[in-house]
Amino acid sequence: MNQVLARCSAAGSYETGGILVGKYSKNQRVAEVTAISDSPEDSVEGPTVFIRGIRGIYRWLQTLWRSSSHYYLGEWHFHPGLHTKPSTLDMGTMTDIARAEAYKCPEPILLIVGGNETHGWFFYTQVTTRDGAIVELHRCEPKKS
Repeated sequence: MNQVLARCSAAGSYETGGILVGKYSKNQRVAEVTAISDSPEDSVEGPTVFIRGIRGIYRWLQTLWRSSSHYYLGEWHFHPGLHTKPSTLDMGTMTDIARAEAYKCPEPILLIVGGNETHGWFFYTQVTTRDGAIVELHRCEPKKS
């Protein structure tokens, strides 16, 4: 999480993100994130948009898989400000990933970070199933006044 927060802090008012990589427990009910990618250089980043690019990702994933059997687990990205609600694009992307054979990940994880160093960090995580169902794992957002 320290690496994710450092990248979010550096992004300032722009969305950013990358890939979650790690391992599953023997019963495959627990995913342990052991590495995150930076935002690939061909990503689109703006105040209200993040579209993760692909440049360099395949080689990075292959290196992790060969060296320590790490797997693609899902995506992370940053929403500048205080909300962590997934957008329609976020939801559609995760469903597409769950259904895509190339990803070999029928239940990808989505981590969204919101907030900033001044007001604190907020988190949302979900798993999306191949049939498009959303399983919310964790939500920590600012208290409403």
